[in-house]
Amino acid sequence: MITILRIALIPVFVFFYFSNIEHNNWYAAGVLVLAGVSDGIDGYLARKWNQETKLGSFLDPVADKLLVVSTLIAISFILGSIVVASCAIIITAREVYISALREFVAIETSGDTIKVSQTGKIKTFLQMVSITGLVWAPNEPLFTLAHWLLYAATILTVYSMYEYTMRTLEKIKNNDAIQTI
Repeated sequence: MITILRIALIPVFVFFYFSNIEHNNWYAAGVLVLAGVSDGIDGYLARKWNQETKLGSFLDPVADKLLVVSTLIAISFILGSIVVASCAIIITAREVYISALREFVAIETSGDTIKVSQTGKIKTFLQMVSITGLVWAPNEPLFTLAHWLLYAATILTVYSMYEYTMRTLEKIKNNDAIQTI
């Protein structure tokens, strides 16, 4: 339910971010903070109460990807920055690639998956912090910091894609069922 809430927050973010309401960027950033906090709470509660499910394991990264990609598109549109748009494209391409790779492994191994790495978790955290900073940006130093955090998140995005690919290839190498590639 918490994961579905995060997905439902996407149009709320878009509404506030593109609205003419005074301090709209504060409200939009608040929605992102709520989504980020709910992600942490969701994972914590699932582990604490031993409520991890296949559906939750599938939907959680999907919610993260939808939120990150949606906000990056919105930010790219508003800022009109080729650098931010380039980061958005790299991050989006990685998310599509990893989703396809996860699907492949799940199909070929009867639902087995490759767990999210610590690098992937840090990458998602940096993405959310940088995106929230770009949306909120109350002053120039914080706006600049948010840009640098986005660049760091983009570098981690590429590295985590490499890391995930290597782990997947190792899994393929060790599993006769999927040595068809």
